[in-house]
Amino acid sequence: MNSYGAIRNMGLIYANLYGLDNVIQIDDDELIEDPEYLTKAVSHIGESWRGDMVWGKTGYYVDADNKAYYDGQLKFEYKNWPKDRLFNEDIKNSLNHPDPLNPTIGAVGGNMVINKTMYHQVAYDPYSTRGEDDDYAINALAKGLKFFFDKALWVRHLPPARHKAFWTRNRQDIIRFKYLREKIKIYGLSPSQLGVFIGHFTTDQLEYMAVSSSVHAARHFLAEGMREDFEGFLDNAVLAVELDSRQLHETALKFIRFQESWAKVMPKIVGCWS
Repeated sequence: MNSYGAIRNMGLIYANLYGLDNVIQIDDDELIEDPEYLTKAVSHIGESWRGDMVWGKTGYYVDADNKAYYDGQLKFEYKNWPKDRLFNEDIKNSLNHPDPLNPTIGAVGGNMVINKTMYHQVAYDPYSTRGEDDDYAINALAKGLKFFFDKALWVRHLPPARHKAFWTRNRQDIIRFKYLREKIKIYGLSPSQLGVFIGHFTTDQLEYMAVSSSVHAARHFLAEGMREDFEGFLDNAVLAVELDSRQLHETALKFIRFQESWAKVMPKIVGCWS
């Protein structure tokens, strides 16, 4: 249980053991304030939408100021690393879409709805360091199952304030994107199919972006007198180059084998605890 994906898989297994049709996943730093949330959460599930079945969907976060965007609490945008801005661009595109439901890769883990038809086939990746939500939508897409963005489905996101150790999240993201890039190669997907955010961080320019942004961040934190973040970002620049893509490729294949076993076991244990 040392990854976000592994923990979310436990939720899917728990639901399956009780024979539940749908799983609604939220996080402990969120509030459900919409009295119609549960009704909206299961709406359209199991229905056809524009020719595709809806077996999984996501919504969006609203912050304390009622802004519908994700705030990673960065002190500034690292050079060549527009992570939060591009994530929010995907959210904005989905919110501005003319349809109430639209296909997406930009899932938010604290506001996801997954039907058993999907969670019997698709697992969260326990080997991914971050972004298990987007990753899940990509795993579903590789199985021919689309994930949808529901413009009516929102929760209030109130994360604790972050004041230091910004390098840790950046390191997890570097590993995450290098790993995901290997996995989408195996899936036969291209960055252009994966939205603005994921598409940007899974190209061959990833190492350059990771190194240049880490050095930029290190210089900033050195000037701020934040030694831990300064050293951490310098280490991140080295990691971006030295992390072995071949090893990540093998880990991706390991996940695919895990998911194949998942798809065999999950239908066999439906309702064992009910």
